[in-house]
Amino acid sequence: MWPLKQIVILSDGIPGHVSQSRGIAAWLSRLTEAPVHEAAVPALGAVDKRRLRTSALRLADGGRARARDWLIEAGCESLVREIGQLFLQREIRYPQSPREKYEALFISAGSGAAPFNLALGALWQCLSATIMTPTLIGTAPFDFAIVPEHDWPEGDDNIFVTLGAPNRIVKEELFMLGTELANEFPPLYENHWGVLFGGNDANYRVSPEVAGELIETILELASLREADLYVTTSRRTPHKTELLLAGVAECEERIRMLVSGSAGGPNPVPAMLGLCGTIFCTEDSISMVSEAATAGHRIVLLRVDRAGGLRAAIQSLCERLVDKGVLSPRKLWGVPRFDRTLQSFADRGLLVELDDFAAELRGGQVEAAPARREEENAPLDEPFNEARRAALWMCEAVAEELAELTGE
Repeated sequence: MWPLKQIVILSDGIPGHVSQSRGIAAWLSRLTEAPVHEAAVPALGAVDKRRLRTSALRLADGGRARARDWLIEAGCESLVREIGQLFLQREIRYPQSPREKYEALFISAGSGAAPFNLALGALWQCLSATIMTPTLIGTAPFDFAIVPEHDWPEGDDNIFVTLGAPNRIVKEELFMLGTELANEFPPLYENHWGVLFGGNDANYRVSPEVAGELIETILELASLREADLYVTTSRRTPHKTELLLAGVAECEERIRMLVSGSAGGPNPVPAMLGLCGTIFCTEDSISMVSEAATAGHRIVLLRVDRAGGLRAAIQSLCERLVDKGVLSPRKLWGVPRFDRTLQSFADRGLLVELDDFAAELRGGQVEAAPARREEENAPLDEPFNEARRAALWMCEAVAEELAELTGE
């Protein structure tokens, strides 16, 4: 068994990164009974960021002195003290035996926190795990790397490949949240649908025109199915799009709830996943698709506009060169890369296009997935849960290493 005493999440404050870290850390905690502590890493300027990431490459095979000097240069004195006090309380010290290396784990997501992860791991000579592929640093210096399939990672022993993004969704915890949501926004019908609108980014556009067409189609289908709608937007949703949706919600009693992602209140998505039997999600957010799939839903995908210009042209050129075998699939980026991830969800039966869902529904061939109510006490072996799968892989890897150390 993994003798893990402490899990430390190193947070860069980016919600998506924090969610992935918390998701895997929570499962590790359930499997090992180790507590989880979250610590913020310092924000760095652009110049310092690149310089320190480059110098962090030398930390993996360097000693404690090099790691200490790097942390001082990065302005981490308070962070080092925070971790030091935590480890003192948990009786974690510099390893005196190979087994003690496994008593603490640093985990981070993305490029911003990755060099701090390496430095702190080197300072205390304990384990480090990264989620996604850190820029410049890569995955090789880490004990564990949890990397999405769309990054086309190499098959190294320290890499675990996920479909989509690990997250904090645990299916058996959603029932109560869904019940509370139904009490707050009482449904009119037996069937409940959730609609998750993302927003604009470098690749996608969720304009008022697109959102209007989508919500009109969903309302038409909801009338056929006699379903309520629970709708939320994201912080990236354009203000004009939110205004349009608010106008529609005022006129449509089927829309029982509309929560603005820019309002800054509690995240309604987990409760929606607990209450609703069918989830619609725009294509711009792999994270939202991953959360819905983890909750046990087949997602109905909502296509939106794509950003044009030189960026889109280069993406299309890269895709054509990949299809011809001129470039490696690892060179894909932007929309073509995300499209292949969404196709992987579809290939596993976790996702369906809106047009196909509409055709099935109009033909009487589709039954909305049951709400999560009857799954209040669902078992822990969810059919799709990448955070749990990654945590189990880490536990198994440590068990094998410890068995080699002890000769068992």
